[in-house]
Amino acid sequence: MAAVGPQFALGKLATGGLADLQLVEPPPNLADEPALLSTLLRFITRANLRHVLVGGRWRVRDGQAVNLDEPALLADLWAQATAPPDAQRRQAALAAQAIGPYLRRFYAAWENEV
Repeated sequence: MAAVGPQFALGKLATGGLADLQLVEPPPNLADEPALLSTLLRFITRANLRHVLVGGRWRVRDGQAVNLDEPALLADLWAQATAPPDAQRRQAALAAQAIGPYLRRFYAAWENEV
């Protein structure tokens, strides 16, 4: 079921509201881009990310993570990525391989439309 309609609790930019917000600094060469939104979605990288607000709390300020131990997070991600695969990870890998051709076809068509 889609999370849309008046019954869905949307965030708002107000004290006590649930707010999710990303502020990016677009590259200077995008100023005259007619399809700005699609270009932003395709070409904005972490280098352009300035601020992120999630649930009303700042998670990224001036391009830096707030209240996050990045070295510990990276170590944990590395440990997970290099751990021997269990049955669940093997199943997920097989599923990813199975849908790969369909995703490539979908995004190839999307590239032609944009």
